[in-house]
Amino acid sequence: MFSKNDVVLPVEMRENYLCVVWEGTLIERPIEVARKSISSLLRGDDSDILNSTPAVWHAGDWTGPISLQPNRRLSSESGVNSALSDIVAASDAGVKVNASYCLLTYRKFLILFCR
Repeated sequence: MFSKNDVVLPVEMRENYLCVVWEGTLIERPIEVARKSISSLLRGDDSDILNSTPAVWHAGDWTGPISLQPNRRLSSESGVNSALSDIVAASDAGVKVNASYCLLTYRKFLILFCR
């Protein structure tokens, strides 16, 4: 269980984890300036994240690599947003999620499909 504004999936882990929302809502939040290097702030399109609409996940939605989440906007490969945004709890009552390291998830899928 995560409380509102808690980081559920930090930007560094997004491309390696499958995160499924059980209850509540998650939203992308740009990482704080303190976590960014000056060079990343000055690089071309990185400033667009402040003006773009963040992705939102509700119960039953998930984020992960594009091979698992075909909706690019909700995947961990959605471009500038995913490269610079943590996924945080947005619901007042908090959120419940299940996050797994993708290699384990791929193995589970392979076992299911091979049967």
